[in-house]
Amino acid sequence: MKAKLSLVVVLCVLAFGFITISSCKKQTISTKPILTFTSINGTTFAKGDLIEVKMRLTDKEGDVSETALIWEKVSLRNCISLIDTFAMPVIPETRDLDAELNFPVYYDASPPGIPYPAFPGCITPIDDSAYFRFWFTDKAGNTSDTVQTPVFILLKN
Repeated sequence: MKAKLSLVVVLCVLAFGFITISSCKKQTISTKPILTFTSINGTTFAKGDLIEVKMRLTDKEGDVSETALIWEKVSLRNCISLIDTFAMPVIPETRDLDAELNFPVYYDASPPGIPYPAFPGCITPIDDSAYFRFWFTDKAGNTSDTVQTPVFILLKN
């Protein structure tokens, strides 16, 4: 009985050690770029507000500089939806790239002299519910999956 108990304890310790080592293994970065939604700076925005979306970007080759981030504003209230591009910032090509992206966009109009994109509000007198989707293709032609923000409210004002 004592031998069986000792064998069970040894097997449990070995199994726990394997699980611990496996879960601590370094995550590999793939050739296909990966975008991950991190945050958005609010849930309700008035006209003229700056909306900032943060995402995490990983890419094995790091060949993302001077490419375009494609963004789409999807309206849930039959208001204006659109697709546009945003130039990726200059990022040095480094292997196993892991970077944070900040996507700034103004609701309805950007202030004079501010180079950030803007999108129009609803032409009808209602508030809009919307979300953003993002994806991009690196220089080698590998396209990321599409990431999406949570739904947010755009006030008509």
